[in-house]
Amino acid sequence: MSQIVTTTSRNLVLFSKKWHSWRNSSILLQYVVTSSAIKTETNITTDQLALLSLESQIISDPFELLAKSWSQDTCVCNWIGVTCGSLHHRVTSLNISNMDLTGIIPQYFRNLTFLVSLDLRNNSFCGTLPQEMAHLHRQKFVRLNYSNFSGEIPSWFVFNALEGQIPKNIGNLKNLRGLSFESNNLTGSIRPSFSNASKLETLILSKNFLHGNIPNGIGDLHNLNWLTIETNQLAGSITFPIFNIFTIETIGFPDNGLSGSLPTDLCDHLPILKGLYLSFNNLLGHMPPSLSRCYKLQLLSLSNNEFDGPIHSEIGTLSNLRTLYLGFNRFTGKIP
Repeated sequence: MSQIVTTTSRNLVLFSKKWHSWRNSSILLQYVVTSSAIKTETNITTDQLALLSLESQIISDPFELLAKSWSQDTCVCNWIGVTCGSLHHRVTSLNISNMDLTGIIPQYFRNLTFLVSLDLRNNSFCGTLPQEMAHLHRQKFVRLNYSNFSGEIPSWFVFNALEGQIPKNIGNLKNLRGLSFESNNLTGSIRPSFSNASKLETLILSKNFLHGNIPNGIGDLHNLNWLTIETNQLAGSITFPIFNIFTIETIGFPDNGLSGSLPTDLCDHLPILKGLYLSFNNLLGHMPPSLSRCYKLQLLSLSNNEFDGPIHSEIGTLSNLRTLYLGFNRFTGKIP
């Protein structure tokens, strides 16, 4: 309990103001929070206590967004950043991104058992992620980008990245729909077990230090619509199964060391592709003539590779194309 009670004077005062009826009863406060932590049954009250325990660990709230909104005098479902489900009246979403908050995540977060979405981006949360968050089995979306968390990724934590390698059991989350590892210090390879997360719709691994090939199993993610692995150290031939994901809208692997050529039937299985980012690799061969069948393509980026041959005139039929990068290749002939 020292984590909850032992904090800065400012935080303890703020926390005590919310619990005005127990203003001088730190022992009772400790008892209440402890009791909520060991309960097996959770409800909207334990949700409220979990969020208040988070606020007690905030050491900087420069805009006083939480200090003014998170009050016991109002329903927790009306607090800033909090969304409750209509059926069970429990906290299902917490979005306190871009608030310039500084603090740590308390272990009592585990009581938010109906939490589906968590967004803490662009703050200064630090410390390690509590193991107790493993109890949040309903959680599908977590975004912690641009925070200051430290330590290796816990073995259960497969939503976002800190440092070290991606856990081997990452595919165990069968209901996972969105996953962003962007702008961290991940090393190692992309786990083949990603293919087991069959409901995954968004996968972002950009700006890390991942190496090796893109696993063929990524092509088995038939619900995927966004895949970007920008600015890593990937090598090897670009994997063809990725270009068979019928639902995909964005494919982005720029700034890696990928090699090989693109499949000639590139767009035959990508009816809704809108963005193809492949610049700054070692790709070679001709421009696939099937590009003209990516009817919804808005951005095509193939610059800084070793492509050769003609620029197909059919590319002029892409009526939705807004941005085209083809520079620093070996294309020959006339510009259509």
